[in-house]
Amino acid sequence: MNNVKASVVMPVYNAERFVGDAIESVLRQTFEDFEFLIFDDGSRDRSLEIIRSYQDPRIRLIISEENVGYVTHLNRGIDEAKGKYYIRMDADDICLPTRFEKQLDFMEKHPEVGLCGTWVETFGVKRRFRRPPAHDSGIRLHLLNGTTIDHPTAIIRTRVLREHQLYYRQEYLYTEDYDMWVRLAKLTQMANIPEVLLLYRMHDSNVGVVKKERQMKLVGNLRVQQYRRVFGRSLQPFEESFARQTLDYGALEVRQLQRVIRELKRSSEAQHLFEPEDLRRFVHDRLARDLYNSRSRSASYLKNLVKILLHYPAVSRGLSGIALAIMRIKLLHSLGFRTE
Repeated sequence: MNNVKASVVMPVYNAERFVGDAIESVLRQTFEDFEFLIFDDGSRDRSLEIIRSYQDPRIRLIISEENVGYVTHLNRGIDEAKGKYYIRMDADDICLPTRFEKQLDFMEKHPEVGLCGTWVETFGVKRRFRRPPAHDSGIRLHLLNGTTIDHPTAIIRTRVLREHQLYYRQEYLYTEDYDMWVRLAKLTQMANIPEVLLLYRMHDSNVGVVKKERQMKLVGNLRVQQYRRVFGRSLQPFEESFARQTLDYGALEVRQLQRVIRELKRSSEAQHLFEPEDLRRFVHDRLARDLYNSRSRSASYLKNLVKILLHYPAVSRGLSGIALAIMRIKLLHSLGFRTE
């Protein structure tokens, strides 16, 4: 298959429980002009047997006798791809039938976009929807927090990867997608199709579950890089804690927090980086999430919460009724009241 429109790249390692569903969801796509590169990474279960049971001519099975790792196969996929587009897929997820058709149509109509994802619905252990920003400016802004394109939804122009010799980096294993998007953001525009086109399976073997500590450390490093780029300089200690999202809201001085937010706004305005309203909403959502997730129950946390809500009243609108109720309980506990 030398003249295909797209190359679908799917590494597999001990995925016998799910790989059949993943393969069938790809083969049932309404768009059919693709090759399907399946890399078996030395599986020791029935994965290889299940893969071989599919006789579709679009499948190109590449077998590794040893477990050499996920990133190695993603990069080999870049080298092996014959298609104009490099499409990602994971062995435990499910593509909805029109995913490829809609993403390829979008990419053909938007030649300025080099990377495109979609919205996601998770299933399995937890069911929820992930709706990242659709447009380039919003995606760039949210790269300050983390990846804004779900990896198994990604479609990338193969030409962009090859012209700039872009490969996934082994040192960013478990956050290799975030690292790749940060580098692609310097070269091309990005987009998300605002429609659920992939079902993301949540289970106890997900990377975010089994490698969380390493993943969060690497994510923190990439966040710091993004803030350095926006500020145009090295970060001060408090700024770095803000970037890494490791602030202690029971110990900080709100004035420091205000200075970081002012610097973010100033840098954005000076470089015309983000839409003011998008940035305002981003900051308020970030503060609301941090305050909700804070483990502090101290009196100083209460004082800081009041100060933040006075300075940024919209933060309270970013908290659901349940979140506000939980925070009230925390505050009552901090003052010595019992809530039983």
